[in-house]
Amino acid sequence: MKTYFLPTIALFLCSAAGAGNDDLKSLRADVARIERELPALTARSHDIMGQSAEGGEARGWFRGKTLVKIGSTFGGESGRASRTYWLRNGNPITLLVRRENYDKPLSGRVKSRDDEQFYFGRARVVGHFHNSKSAPLSAKANSQALRHAREEIAQLRRMIER
Repeated sequence: MKTYFLPTIALFLCSAAGAGNDDLKSLRADVARIERELPALTARSHDIMGQSAEGGEARGWFRGKTLVKIGSTFGGESGRASRTYWLRNGNPITLLVRRENYDKPLSGRVKSRDDEQFYFGRARVVGHFHNSKSAPLSAKANSQALRHAREEIAQLRRMIER
């Protein structure tokens, strides 16, 4: 019995590590599929005033009545910021937070960009990247990220369905 115990644990750990990569691969494939479908999807938008100096917009894309992508963009004098979610069965699978800085105030010419991307599993963040580099989250941040994502998606959806 003892001779099988260690190989069984090793096999479990290897398959668990591989499952995480497959999960990221699956999430990325879903995002790519949604992006390819965008021209055929129904888009709805709503102006967001009062939350940034230059205003903003909430925008959602629907396949029939199913929301598959939703986000917000806010402009400012020195740059713009956006948060975009991709969804599977109504649940967030990916969040891209992008901050762009202009070379001069109000120029619209992007000097630098900062990206942060979250990949969501069923109950937690399964991948977090800052400018394409893996960036592990603390346990507290991981537990709060999915709850916050669901709340923000619901708020944005209410805006675009007005």
